[in-house]
Amino acid sequence: FNMGDGEGFNPKLKWKLGFIGHSGKYLTTDTFGAKIHCTGPEMKKKQIFTVDPHAEFVYIIAPNGKYMSAGQKGELEASKTSPGKEEEWTIEAEDDGRWAVKSSFGYYLAQKGEEVNSFGRGTTKATEKQGDPEDALWTVHLAIHPQVVIRNNNRSSYLHLEGSNLNCNEAIAWGVDALLTLGYEGGKYSIQASNFKYLNSKGDLDDKVGEDNKFILVIKEGEVAFKSKNNKYLQSSGSTGKAHAKQNEITKNELFQLEDSHPQVTLKNGKFFVTWKQGVDVKCVHDEAVSDKEIFQMEIDRDHKGFGGRWSFRNNMGGYLTLVDNMLSTGEKQARNDSSWFTVEYHGESIALKAGNGKYLQRLPNGGIKAALDSPDDSCKFLFDLINRPQLVLRSEFGYCAVKTVQGKNLVQCAAPIGDVFTTEVNNGKYAFKLNGDYWFLESDGSISVSASTPEWFHIELLVHTHLALKAASTKKYLKAEQSGVWKASSNTATENELLEY
Repeated sequence: FNMGDGEGFNPKLKWKLGFIGHSGKYLTTDTFGAKIHCTGPEMKKKQIFTVDPHAEFVYIIAPNGKYMSAGQKGELEASKTSPGKEEEWTIEAEDDGRWAVKSSFGYYLAQKGEEVNSFGRGTTKATEKQGDPEDALWTVHLAIHPQVVIRNNNRSSYLHLEGSNLNCNEAIAWGVDALLTLGYEGGKYSIQASNFKYLNSKGDLDDKVGEDNKFILVIKEGEVAFKSKNNKYLQSSGSTGKAHAKQNEITKNELFQLEDSHPQVTLKNGKFFVTWKQGVDVKCVHDEAVSDKEIFQMEIDRDHKGFGGRWSFRNNMGGYLTLVDNMLSTGEKQARNDSSWFTVEYHGESIALKAGNGKYLQRLPNGGIKAALDSPDDSCKFLFDLINRPQLVLRSEFGYCAVKTVQGKNLVQCAAPIGDVFTTEVNNGKYAFKLNGDYWFLESDGSISVSASTPEWFHIELLVHTHLALKAASTKKYLKAEQSGVWKASSNTATENELLEY
């Protein structure tokens, strides 16, 4: 089990996951103390573990931030702040995708009712007299956000929707068609394309999830393989790289890499989009249908602590927007310098971009873009459309956003174990959200019901990596999450409670 470093366009995701025992319950840490039990009915903060891989073993970090330790006599706890020999574990992946987790003493993580120890003797019939083999087998539930892009390193390409197929032939995950949503049910995963249809084992896309759309996720060498109900693994083959389940074994062609889906946006001043269609000069002159040349990927400076920070904007060939003599330009060179970073300021539907020289980007009369003004006027404000979230899954620090009936109203709450997939409508920097044909509606107390026939508009602010805040356009209030699941537009400022993973 070797995570390695991703070679893709985006950093590879780390494995945050839940362990489900044969009882159907999750491994759970105590609120206070270092004990680990198998009592969690669903995956929330106290059920999410992190796998830290090394060459011959892994460390497992418990939800309390401490390392999971095994004693020589099977004792199990999560109390150490630095790892040693007792914190080393080995992952053994079974054919059905479940894991056996072996300690450095040669024994296995095992469930006995609600209790958990590290004294399991194995997972085969030969060890049955010393304990049920099922006790030492764990279903893995990924805790990553379900909206990802998926890369096959063997083909150096990403899966994306092309016609009526998911094909692995796009060098850079670009635009709406590359966004995929992973569904989870009973230890199996579905793959939903951006047209809301689900991949089946034959490579077709279906309207609903059936048994042929469910795959067992097998984690191997830091990548994943998708095993279909007929025990064949998903691969990409042929000139188009069509995804379908064909082979009975895992080779490099059956291994995929899950990556964050960065926000991709269009920027528009007046009736003109920012584009680089004319070459290295970036101009605000495009007034036709949007192509890849008018879409830019926003990547935040992850070294910055706190909200906001610096952003870079990447073009569809991998190059970055950069200031040259204070004029905005770009190319295909995949490297950033100090002139490639911008501070984003939110003005309702629009954003203003401040360059490293302290000046705001301004659209000139000829369409050129120059870092020239000390304070932003209308020529510095760009309508900001997030285009690669036609479906939106939101997760607060307390759980996912999903509809729950409360006192006769279908309210969006923020502490569900599985999130609803909302449809996004974008209109010149304003956003509306739907579920089953009904729009979100802002109730008088700030709560959100799914009950309207016309759009209720919101503004999106991207504040930290993979997290945004939503602000009701009519009241200018941010949606705030509470541990109870209550979610209301009630806050004047964005803090941790207003952040949503998207």
